[in-house]
Amino acid sequence: MKEKHVIGSKRNIGLVVCLTLFSAILSLIVFGVFAYNIMNGYNDRMSLSFLLISIIICIFLGFTKFVTIIHELSHKKTADFYNHKAEVILDKKRLEQIKKETKRSCRGYCQFNDGDEFRKHEFIRIAIAPFCILLLLIVISIFLFFINYAKDVAFPFSLLILFKLPGCLNDLQMILDVKRNYNEGDIIKYSAQKYQFMLHKAN
Repeated sequence: MKEKHVIGSKRNIGLVVCLTLFSAILSLIVFGVFAYNIMNGYNDRMSLSFLLISIIICIFLGFTKFVTIIHELSHKKTADFYNHKAEVILDKKRLEQIKKETKRSCRGYCQFNDGDEFRKHEFIRIAIAPFCILLLLIVISIFLFFINYAKDVAFPFSLLILFKLPGCLNDLQMILDVKRNYNEGDIIKYSAQKYQFMLHKAN
């Protein structure tokens, strides 16, 4: 092996812009559906009170942690499918250590065994799993708007997911990096010391 580099170490501005625009469009759809419900009888006192309480709970009780767990478990369960052992880290001290090493803040982290090697398709599917799951949850939350009682939690639930969606940026950057730089014979390997995936070039 003559060369190796950290996968996803360089931020792609184009990807940042695309993800931001995509999140903005989804937000407009969610708020549009919410506005439609208000115009069609959603404004009864009990529903609006429950909606307000739900939003307050989401903000002050840190329900974003719940979405973080979904994000990291999506990585882990997909890795399990390909027989890669992984651990979801939520402990603040360990997350601070990861932040110091990677220079990236994180609310959760999915760690693999040191030296674990991944095929290209395995790596891409493990990395993109949270993005796909969160998109699916957003679609479900939009449909919940049209179901009595369930619509009361649909708006705060969709807000939580939209808040987390930009957190998939690092995953998408790694996928883009691999798609651009991976060649036949290269090896994708995880470094537990650096908390990073390394691309080892074959030539």
